Amino acid sequence: MDPTRSTNIFSHAFGQIYFAFMFYISYFIHLLKLPFIRRDNDGRFIDPIRPPKAIIDGLMENFDDSRLINANETVEDTYIRMIKSKQYETAMRLAKKFDLEIDLIYKNMWQHNEKSIHLIDECLAKINDQMWIINQCIDCIPRQLPVQRYLLQFGINLIAHHQQQQRQQQSEDSNVFNEIRTKLSIHLNRLDLYEKILKSKFGNDNDDFVDNFDQEFFRQFRQKNPFQLAIEHAHQADIETLSVLFAHEHRKLASHFFVILSNLPETLPPSNYKDLIELAISTLSNATDDDFLSITNIDDDDDYENKFYANNSDQLKFKSDKPVDEKYLTEWFEYRAQIILDLTMLIDYSLELLRIGIDGQLSRLEDLYSELDLYSLFVYENFTLTITFEKFRNLSIDEKMNLLFNGEKNDNILFIRNLFEKFFEKIIVYCQRKQLVNVSRKELLRNFFLNISRMDFGQCLKIFEIYTIVNRTTEEIRHLKIIDDPCDLIELALECIRSYDRVSDLDLAFKLMECLPERDQAHLLNVEQNNDDDDDQWLDRFNRINDEADEIAFHLSMVEFLCENNTPITVKELIQISATTTTTTEKQLSFVKKVLNNFCKQRTTIDSLEWKQFFLNLKDLIKKYLTSISDEELIETTVRCLLWSNNEYFIQMAFNHIDMMESIRGNRSKKLNTEKGIQILRQVAKDYLKYAGSQPDDVMIKYARMCLDFIHTIDPNDFDTNDELNFIQALQLLNQEFPR
Repeated sequence: MDPTRSTNIFSHAFGQIYFAFMFYISYFIHLLKLPFIRRDNDGRFIDPIRPPKAIIDGLMENFDDSRLINANETVEDTYIRMIKSKQYETAMRLAKKFDLEIDLIYKNMWQHNEKSIHLIDECLAKINDQMWIINQCIDCIPRQLPVQRYLLQFGINLIAHHQQQQRQQQSEDSNVFNEIRTKLSIHLNRLDLYEKILKSKFGNDNDDFVDNFDQEFFRQFRQKNPFQLAIEHAHQADIETLSVLFAHEHRKLASHFFVILSNLPETLPPSNYKDLIELAISTLSNATDDDFLSITNIDDDDDYENKFYANNSDQLKFKSDKPVDEKYLTEWFEYRAQIILDLTMLIDYSLELLRIGIDGQLSRLEDLYSELDLYSLFVYENFTLTITFEKFRNLSIDEKMNLLFNGEKNDNILFIRNLFEKFFEKIIVYCQRKQLVNVSRKELLRNFFLNISRMDFGQCLKIFEIYTIVNRTTEEIRHLKIIDDPCDLIELALECIRSYDRVSDLDLAFKLMECLPERDQAHLLNVEQNNDDDDDQWLDRFNRINDEADEIAFHLSMVEFLCENNTPITVKELIQISATTTTTTEKQLSFVKKVLNNFCKQRTTIDSLEWKQFFLNLKDLIKKYLTSISDEELIETTVRCLLWSNNEYFIQMAFNHIDMMESIRGNRSKKLNTEKGIQILRQVAKDYLKYAGSQPDDVMIKYARMCLDFIHTIDPNDFDTNDELNFIQALQLLNQEFPR
């Protein structure tokens, strides 16, 4: 029999007897103490006075550990109980004495204590279960950033040491440890990235960034690949984080740079991420094919990337697998600017973005920039007219100009002036950017005023009232914008007067003439010329334009004369009537008939002076504009219109224009010759009789008799006239005797 075994049996038996004895002794002492147990007034037990903890600990040090073991539990159970109750020193003595697994103590200490570098060195490092240690390095996230870094590095070093020892052995464990080491390296890389982000946000001069370490945020942060992190922080408009990501993970993110930028909020000013755009341009423009080859070989989880591009297929075209060129960059800037416009209508942000591209030598963006810049005027200047950018972009220059005052009318002079100046500053730059070499500044102004005079002559007048040079000082004239040359001002005004379409705008045309400088103001207005030759040329032009102004003034006076006499017309129509064509005479005669007929319809009575003034004005009109009409044609047309006026007064006035003495030839140019007059009178009399009624006193019969009586006055011996007069008399008698 083994003597050692017999000794252990004896010790075990003795221990049980000893503990049984001690149990009964303790129970007996408890019974003796019962009479002395104290209670308070409420009947509750009062704890007995206990010796200080230091005394108990001192006694326990001299106490045999084997005596801690309960008779009803094994050593292992006691050991576990000691660990759970965190009596680590006692559990350590039991483990050493009874050869128990000491890792349980260190694991429990690790799990139930605040993680620190000291705990890693004094606890985690002493655990023999290396896989458990490695799992803790992977899964555990301490509250402090330095501790997290130390823990990850500890795990990497542990794996390196393990692989160093087993370098000669090739097994499946080697592959497992390689995967774990890669995972730890990724976590350490994410920690470096997170630290840089914290430094960018909270400063690098002190350790404030360390205090802002968020272990729960980092738990999620480290599980995401750089692309997912970049997209999420782009959605949050976190420019600081994106800057760190672009710098720290540029090899992995390079091909996605412009996709990431496309996911920034459209309401974010492009100036906020200008540096990121420039970094992306410089990185991708200067990259080589080998750089992109190394990027595509990076092994990283791409599930998120695949899902992202599946849901955002329109952005896939901006994922670049080769160095980018001007076409690619131009397309991205146009795409991003259009998205900002469509989703927010913040045109300033679209323009700001395009300006960044233009400053980066992307000249093809000039076209879109100029369109948006002009469009912004219609969006930001309180226009009631709404038009989409796509429709606006397809309009011609004239159509764009027509939109300016095509909305709600505004009587605010300051608003009109500012709007006009802003518009022309933009439209001029627009044409320059569009390289429209055939469109000059002067031509733009001319087209603009011609269009606006047709649409709203009142708005046109307001602009000229703003820019009038009348009663302005030389200094004030110098500070005029857009229209600063008096000659240009007069030319534009005359063009507008020649072009307005509404007859009711005649008063506005006269007011517009009042805005123009007089001929004697030339010495005050010529402020820009620097030498005598230029001065002479300017004066010649000024005088020539004033001659045109005098002619327009005459046009207006003639238009006023016609409008006052029931023939509404515009200057443009008057000029068109006077144009020489193959059918000029017929058209002009038709117009004269219209004027005369309208005059007769307007009045029921007329005196000779009024008619004389009208006829003189009519002759002036014909002399100036209707040059193909001769005096004889004018007299004949006048007589016909007056005779057919159905008005006794005008018929009498017609008689004054018929020559009653055929022998006198000198009056032919002033009066209608007798023969022609009699012919017309006879025809008019027949027409009146044709439409005469059955009443004896019908006015038609009266007018017919007046014409025949005048013929009888000219030639009393005309038998035909006498017969017709007798016929009228008989007709009247018949109507009296036999009324219908």
